[in-house]
Amino acid sequence: MDTELLPPQNTLAEETLIGCVLLDAEACDRALAICTAADCYREASQAIMGAVEAVYRRREPVDLLTVSAELRRTGRLETTGGAEYLTACMNRVPTTAHVVQYATIVARNAVLRRSIQEAADVTQAAYAQPEDVGEFLLESAARFDRLHAVRVTPTALSLEDSFDTDMQVVLAGEDGDDTVTLQRTGFPTIDNHLRGLGFQRFVVILGGTKHGKSQFLRQITVETARQLRVKDDPRVVLYFSLEEDRALWIASMFSVMVGLRREAFLPGQWRHYYRDNEDAEKRKARGIVEWPTLPIRPDFSLHSMNSIESAIRRCAREGRLALACVDYFQRIQGAADVDAYKQRAMRFAELSKELAVPIVVPSQLTLSADGKEAYTKGARAIGEEGHLTLEVNRDQREDRRQFLNSGSIIFRLSRFSPAIAPVPFTVRPESGFMVETEGEVQGGETQHEWPNND
Repeated sequence: MDTELLPPQNTLAEETLIGCVLLDAEACDRALAICTAADCYREASQAIMGAVEAVYRRREPVDLLTVSAELRRTGRLETTGGAEYLTACMNRVPTTAHVVQYATIVARNAVLRRSIQEAADVTQAAYAQPEDVGEFLLESAARFDRLHAVRVTPTALSLEDSFDTDMQVVLAGEDGDDTVTLQRTGFPTIDNHLRGLGFQRFVVILGGTKHGKSQFLRQITVETARQLRVKDDPRVVLYFSLEEDRALWIASMFSVMVGLRREAFLPGQWRHYYRDNEDAEKRKARGIVEWPTLPIRPDFSLHSMNSIESAIRRCAREGRLALACVDYFQRIQGAADVDAYKQRAMRFAELSKELAVPIVVPSQLTLSADGKEAYTKGARAIGEEGHLTLEVNRDQREDRRQFLNSGSIIFRLSRFSPAIAPVPFTVRPESGFMVETEGEVQGGETQHEWPNND
């Protein structure tokens, strides 16, 4: 029968819901916390609830007169049945005390309809026989993950229900060192000012080629992992390496851990750099012992936004995610234009807020050969979505052909906040490790050639 093919709906619940919100201001508050105009099945119900939302946003009383006026203003009053239909909806209401049940019915049916649509889209995509089946499965899972996150996770709790969590935030500033979260940069000035990265969400590291943005990310990873280990915290740091393969990543991370040259940990290079060097041998031995104790989970196979988002969600569902790092933004597969970058940045920002976990992503700034002009490669649009931006600036010689062993980090809480005074650092030539310094920094030259503009 054709009726069996109708999508999930309950028009009676929609009409009763409309009646409740027109009759009782408190009922309106409760209803709009559960469902939206888009959740209604009938077009007329969508238009009426849209008018309710418009009046509500203007902080005007929601009643028969104000909603009728809004519908008349938008030219929808007659097509939705006029004031007579609104009055009929009000007359259907036995009691506004059951408004939560009515709103829940409407919202539940909306979720089912959207699930049917998502399943249809997945079916159509499968019939197209995608070449990358793994990516297809990840995208399919991501569709339902997003639907679940938006519609099933409770979004509105009373202050009584959220009291314990709320007070953790209020009381976090009482005790000295305990105020700094385990997610840290390793720069005391930055960590003390921000109370660590744990209260941040989407963190963007800005930096030009060879300025040290990925090095800074690796330092954040190691510092956070060490804090988690010391505190016996069961959470982990997820690290998505989009630029380095496993061998290069291991060499880079090991270099950060022990303070030795990254190149020494590549095949056949140890004796070239540290033959008969007792101190280097001791550092390497300590690193070998420490390596398996660090709660870092690297991934080298995921390169698309959907696959990275799905992996972050899975780890968060396990309750084990302390920090997610993606190295680096412009390496994420897909369209490489400003609009695409901005959309991905918005997704990271929303994901980090939803999961209440910081996500740290370096973003490339490309400079001309003379260093006077910046080609942001979407970095401006990306940075605008960041809840925190950390800009790494490496000092250079006047002719811009060599880097100095010094630099600074400027950090800014959202694009609306003023920049914090630069935090100076020195670069240890042996490993490239950046160490916070006090006062004016005089660094020596290094042998890195300034890269040609790409």
